[in-house]
Amino acid sequence: MPEFTKALIALCLLMLPPVAVSAAPAFDPDNPPEGLFSQEWMEVYLLGQKVGYSTLTLRRDGDEITTVTKTLMEVKRGAVPMSFETQELTTETLAGEPLGFRAEINMSGQPVVQSGQVADGQLTLTQTQQGRAQSRQLPYPDGALMTWGLMRKTLDLPLEPGASFSEQMYSPSLSTDAALAVDYEVIGPETITLHGEEVPAWRALMTMKLGGSAIPTTIWTDENQRVLKTSANIMGMPMEMVSATQEQAMKGFAPAEIFESNLITLNRAIPADAQEVVYRVTVDGAHPDLNLPEGDYQKVERVGVGEFLVTVTRADHAQLPRTLPKLDMSVWGEYLEPNLILDTQDEKVVEVAHKITGAAQDKVAQADQLRVVVSNYIDDKNLSVGFATASEVARDPQGDCSEHAVLLAAVGRVWGIPSRCVAGLVYLPQMKDASGQLLDNVMGYHMWTQFYLGGQWVDFDAALAESECSPTRLALMTSSLQETSMSELGLALLDLIGQITVEVESVK
Repeated sequence: MPEFTKALIALCLLMLPPVAVSAAPAFDPDNPPEGLFSQEWMEVYLLGQKVGYSTLTLRRDGDEITTVTKTLMEVKRGAVPMSFETQELTTETLAGEPLGFRAEINMSGQPVVQSGQVADGQLTLTQTQQGRAQSRQLPYPDGALMTWGLMRKTLDLPLEPGASFSEQMYSPSLSTDAALAVDYEVIGPETITLHGEEVPAWRALMTMKLGGSAIPTTIWTDENQRVLKTSANIMGMPMEMVSATQEQAMKGFAPAEIFESNLITLNRAIPADAQEVVYRVTVDGAHPDLNLPEGDYQKVERVGVGEFLVTVTRADHAQLPRTLPKLDMSVWGEYLEPNLILDTQDEKVVEVAHKITGAAQDKVAQADQLRVVVSNYIDDKNLSVGFATASEVARDPQGDCSEHAVLLAAVGRVWGIPSRCVAGLVYLPQMKDASGQLLDNVMGYHMWTQFYLGGQWVDFDAALAESECSPTRLALMTSSLQETSMSELGLALLDLIGQITVEVESVK
C-alpha cells in the first residue's frame, strides 16, 4: 500500500552525496596525488536509528578526478524489511569541469542506472533498467558543478562567520533536466558531541533548491574542513550522518519503520457509499505558490497559504462517452507512447493487455476489464518490490500499489487509452501497525491510475480493486512517467510529506 515510501527513500539516498562533499584535505586540491587519495566513512541515521552507512572515495588519474559515493540503507515498511543501495560516480577535470557520471540505485534487487557524458555544453543521458536502455541529448545546465567541483568550492572557503558561496550543482539522481541551486554559508564555531566525546567544530548551512523546494542541511566540520556530522529533515523524517571509521560505519544497523511515521489521522470515518467528500488540507510552512492538482473529479479551493478545501467526487461511468475523441499526438503523445517505466512495446505487457475480451470501441468497459485483469494478475500482493517497470511486473506479478498502477497504465496504452499515474493519499478505515495494533481512519501514501475517457481523467485503482473509485483519494501529483525517476517523484512531494494534515469537512 505505501507506494511512495519507495520514492521518498530513493530521494533520501540520492541526496546524501552533496551533503558530505568535504573530505579531510590531507592533499592540495589543486594538485592531489595520483591514485586513491581520500576515503571517508559516515554512519546514516533516520528517525534516530542507525539505518546504514555512506562512503566517499576520491581518485586522480592524470588530469581527471573520479568521485564515488556508495550508500546503503535498511528500513522497514510495517514488518517488511527493505534494503536500498546507491552508487554515484562522477568524472571531472582537475579544475572541476564535469565530464561524465554514472548513478545506480538498487531497490530490492532491481537496479536502475543513469549515465551521461558532457561535451561542448551538451549532455548525452542514458537510462537503463532491466537491460533496456533509453538515450537522449539535452543541454547541460550552464556552469553547473558536480561533486569534485563543489568540493573544491567548499575547501577554498575560509572558516570565518559569514563566508559563503552560491553555485549550481548537477545531480542526475535528483533531476536530469535542471541543476540545483546550492547556497553554502559558514555560521561559526561551536562544540558538538561525536561518539560520546565533546569536539570543537565549525557549523555551516548548505541549502539545495530545485524549483520551489528547498532542502537545508546543517554541516559541522573540523578546522581542516573534514565533515564531522550533518543534519537534515527529509520528507518530515530527521536524518543525520556522523563521521566514523569503516568498522563503525558498517555494523549495528537498526532499520527504522518509515510508513507509519507518515500516516495521517482523520477526524472522522468516511462511509463506503460516499459520493462526494470535502477535505480541508493544511500544509505547514507551505510556499505561497504551493497548490494541489485539480482534475475532473477533484476541485481545489485555496483558502489561505498552504490551506485548501478539496472536493473529491465519485465518477459515474454510466455517464461517460464510450469512445475516445481524436487526439493530437503533439499534446497527448507522452500519455500514449512507451517510456522506460511504461514499456508498452514489451511482448509480455502486450500479452497481459490482450487478456481482455469484448469490443474495443467501448473504451470505458475496456478500461474496467483491464483494471480487473491487472488486479487479478498481480497475485502476490507484497511490499518488498522496488519501483518496477511494467514489463518487470508482467514477468514477475508481485508488488504493491505502484506495480499495479504502472502495469494498468501500460496495458491501457496498448489499447490506445491515454494514461497517467497519480500519487497521493488514500483513506484506510482500519489497518494494523507493525506491532499488530489496529489504527482507525487514517490516510496513507498511495499510487493509482487515471485513464482519459470521454474527455475526462478518470481514476482506476487496480491495487484496491476499484474501477468506479470512491472519493477517498486525494491526488497530490500526476505524471505520465515520461523521463521520470523515483527521486523526481519523491521530490515532487517534498513540500507535503511530513507537513500535511487532513480533516473531513463534509460527506455526501
